[in-house]
Amino acid sequence: MEQRQKHYGHIDLSDRPECDSLARHRIAPPKDLTRAQTVKLVRRDSVTEDFCPCDNGKTACPRCQGRGDLPCEASTACAACRGIDSCLRCDGTGYRKLKVHEDHGVVGERVTCERCGTHNAACRTCDGRGRTTCSTCHGAGVRDCPDCDRAGTVPHQRCKGAGRIVTWIEGIIRREPRTERIRQPETGVPYPAWSAARESGAWHQLHLTGQDPLPADAASRLLHLVQPHLTPHEGEIARQATFRHLRLARTVVPQHPPPGLLRPPHGCLTPRPGPALAAENLADRRSSPGSPPGACPPPAALFIEAASAQAPAEGRNGLLLKREGAPRRSTTGNRRRPPRPRHLPV
Repeated sequence: MEQRQKHYGHIDLSDRPECDSLARHRIAPPKDLTRAQTVKLVRRDSVTEDFCPCDNGKTACPRCQGRGDLPCEASTACAACRGIDSCLRCDGTGYRKLKVHEDHGVVGERVTCERCGTHNAACRTCDGRGRTTCSTCHGAGVRDCPDCDRAGTVPHQRCKGAGRIVTWIEGIIRREPRTERIRQPETGVPYPAWSAARESGAWHQLHLTGQDPLPADAASRLLHLVQPHLTPHEGEIARQATFRHLRLARTVVPQHPPPGLLRPPHGCLTPRPGPALAAENLADRRSSPGSPPGACPPPAALFIEAASAQAPAEGRNGLLLKREGAPRRSTTGNRRRPPRPRHLPV
């Protein structure tokens, strides 16, 4: 934007940069993109200084014609008696008359007249003179000029009292920052999850500009989201962005048993046949006394003790299973012996 400027008095424009055309003038990008920037330029060879023909910014006062004072009446008519009943004896002339005016009590209590000396005949405000001294000039007959304050001169209206006028063409470049707040993902995340993440999440902050290289240790998905917001749009000088991201880990809990185990209806865990487990070995199971043939041992009797790539003592590959059989009945009495663990190779 260019416009003509005017200044009354002297002004130093040497510290402002000059330009030939505002549209072709280029300035460096601001260091802080969050603050507004205003640059004022001066068009080359447009500065002119005009001296006013007045007397250094002063001219004669048009009201008093340079005298500094105005004529004034030294005395005015008395406000109480209006000069009519100033004295009942002499009427303010100083000469006593034979006929005395009747006092109607208009002016209040009467005093001695200073003109004729009659007692109780004169107005107490003017003392029989009929006029009072002017409170402005105090009887001098002249008063100070209110426009020039007795100086006789006033500031010149054309130059505002400065004596010179400086004009030039000024160009202004303004840069206003615009801040935009974004959120990713925009939808799909419940509000309680956002609230909990803002309060207790370990957020990481990333501050980038359009010219900064993207960090190599950042995730590829984060770089994919960041890159579109760093590219300057049309009419922009530069762009910077501050990203706060939160790294999350997903924990998946299976709702079904692992592929190697089956859960029969009565609750015992049975190994599923696989490459390391032969079907004929799983079918070879002993039933406890009182159990039907082919039934599973008690639920807690069969469990995985170790699963590894190590070979058991017999030199076979697979899982080492430990099974506890049902308690045996003693032949000598009713006492029950504790169950003995048996290791069966698979």
